[in-house]
Amino acid sequence: MFVYDLESSHLEYEIQLKADVTTLSISEDSAYVLLGDKDGIQHLFAVETNEEVRTYTGLPTDKIIIRNAFGGRHDHFVASGSERE
Repeated sequence: MFVYDLESSHLEYEIQLKADVTTLSISEDSAYVLLGDKDGIQHLFAVETNEEVRTYTGLPTDKIIIRNAFGGRHDHFVASGSERE
């Protein structure tokens, strides 16, 4: 994932995961990005610092569509689920 400064179009930083990214969500306040990978791990990053704040372990996927999302008041929880293709 690439993070750009919208005013200058300058690349701020890049996030690379060990497994392919399957899903991405941005918190309501744009402070966090949640990346899900093919190994079933959800990675929570702070946008300003590029720091991986937390990881959540789920099930790996091959032919299942995974979705993730922030939820609750002020995005206080993370939800991840799947559906079959």
